[in-house]
Amino acid sequence: VAKVVYNASPGDKHFTDGVRWGCLGMTLMSLTCITFSFLLPSFIKRTSIKAIYFISHGAACAGFALMPWFANKTTVILFSVFPGALNSVYLVLPFILLSQIHQIPAIKAERGFATDVALLVSSTFASQVLLNMYLGTVIEIVGI
Repeated sequence: VAKVVYNASPGDKHFTDGVRWGCLGMTLMSLTCITFSFLLPSFIKRTSIKAIYFISHGAACAGFALMPWFANKTTVILFSVFPGALNSVYLVLPFILLSQIHQIPAIKAERGFATDVALLVSSTFASQVLLNMYLGTVIEIVGI
């Protein structure tokens, strides 16, 4: 935000303002994630899991695509809501699906629900570690 919206670099007067606006956007993203996570089960009852998954991805893609063209304080704050909803879908939806699978009487799992939750959490953290291990190299190659 400081670099794009305020055209500031570290040490400039407006750099701190840009960092504050960026922090406000991240806070709003976190609050959206919390709220959306709380409301996600009721959204699933009204629509479907597929619809929520695709709508959240579409909204986040639209927000990410539009943000560079409308780079001002207001749009940065407004578009920070979409990644919050997407994070909620990534973090909560797998557990909702897992709990629904374990409620089906015809499916007899060889392992218990807690083991499946532990595997799901571990795979989520492993994917984040792998992504972050290679992201630095990609950024260096691309030159961002």
